[in-house]
Amino acid sequence: MIEQIAEQQAAGAFAVRPAVPADLKSIGQLQEAAILGLGISDYDSASAAAWVRFQLSTRNNVLKDGPFFVAERHGRIIACGGWRTDLQRRDAVWVRAVFVSPEFARQGACSRVMDAVEVSARIEGRDHFFARATVGAIPFFKAVGYRDLGRRIWTIEPGIEIEQALMMKDATATEGS
Repeated sequence: MIEQIAEQQAAGAFAVRPAVPADLKSIGQLQEAAILGLGISDYDSASAAAWVRFQLSTRNNVLKDGPFFVAERHGRIIACGGWRTDLQRRDAVWVRAVFVSPEFARQGACSRVMDAVEVSARIEGRDHFFARATVGAIPFFKAVGYRDLGRRIWTIEPGIEIEQALMMKDATATEGS
């Protein structure tokens, strides 16, 4: 297995692993780059700046709130995401903080992170996944099997709102497909 990972990394592929405290600064940098590089096309600059401030203010909680994963290429974190338990449903989780570096968008790194997120949740007996997807992330979530349950508005700061979609995936419905 170690040889296979080394071969993948040598070939320019990426590896997915659980995040550790030493990753927090890089995760924050990734989130900011993703918001300003990918999210800016869907939101105005004030909304994007507020989104960056929110993500940076919550960065230190990503490891405390539940399992969190990163994809790396040549030691650089290029995608991330995790989950936290739904407090009302024992069989459900909320997918959170899913980001990809703009230069690695649509190259599979975020899909691999989502695989790790979902497998980790399923090991814990959770098979219903919910996410709040920003406008630009809706196609990604649909591509990995989520349904759009409707739109909502997220008030990041007073006077600054971002449109999101509530997304859901029922892993029990995809078994045997």
